[in-house]
Amino acid sequence: MKHTLSLLLSTALLLLGSCQSDEPAAPQPSGMGCITFDVINYEQYAFDDVTRASVTSLDHLDMAVYDAVADTLVNLVQQKKGEDGYGSFSATLPYGKYNVVFLGYQGSRIANMNSPTNICFADDYVPNLFHKCVTLTIEQKENTAKSIALDHVVAAFELKVNDTAPTNLTEMEFNCLGGGHRLNGLTGLAFQTDERTYTFDLSTQAGKSEFSVSLYTFLADNETEMNFTVKALDNEGGVIKMHEFDEVPMKLNRRTRYSGDFFADPRGTQGFSLSINGETWDEADFNY
Repeated sequence: MKHTLSLLLSTALLLLGSCQSDEPAAPQPSGMGCITFDVINYEQYAFDDVTRASVTSLDHLDMAVYDAVADTLVNLVQQKKGEDGYGSFSATLPYGKYNVVFLGYQGSRIANMNSPTNICFADDYVPNLFHKCVTLTIEQKENTAKSIALDHVVAAFELKVNDTAPTNLTEMEFNCLGGGHRLNGLTGLAFQTDERTYTFDLSTQAGKSEFSVSLYTFLADNETEMNFTVKALDNEGGVIKMHEFDEVPMKLNRRTRYSGDFFADPRGTQGFSLSINGETWDEADFNY
């Protein structure tokens, strides 16, 4: 299976005495400059969509500007899909050096970007996320243009259940070792590795078969191994079935998918196949 991902952020960066506007330009205070970013194209193609027939816009686009010396947040714009001006950013800043972090991501949660090196979401959540950091210097008479492409900075662990879930299935709990849930916005890597437990509500899948659960994670390196313990739970928190996936190969911009009969009793050669998907969606199969 091949993956096609096209996420281009073409950005015109103009450092002017005033921001672009239909209104007459007001003079900026002495020692100030205005930056304007126009996102011309921000489309994300589904992981498994080879033909590019299905295009999904990102739910959120964020821009955070940090003082490059003090690492302090000096400007933050967070936009939701459908808002007026979605994809256009501007900020008026004193002359100086700045790190500008862009995020594009899916889901309903909003990123906490107070720190450039410790960006996170509520409940230790990690969305399908894209990122770019650029360093710029605003100086008198500066006039610069840049074109930026966002990078896919998450790895995905997907559990594909082929057999039928029991009728008392309520949740699936994923305990993860080797990844992180906080992003260093300056590097695009995990702030640090943490043990993380995240629970999905799967009550709607009770009694059903052939469904998937995906968990995204940041990595401290481009490629590493992680351990996952997955528990299927009933409505009282009791364990229905548990599987351990050790030394799982994880890589940024790649989906690692285990497919198999999760609820079946262990027997013989029963196992999960492992698909490894990236920009070119190469695959490898394993049994356990």
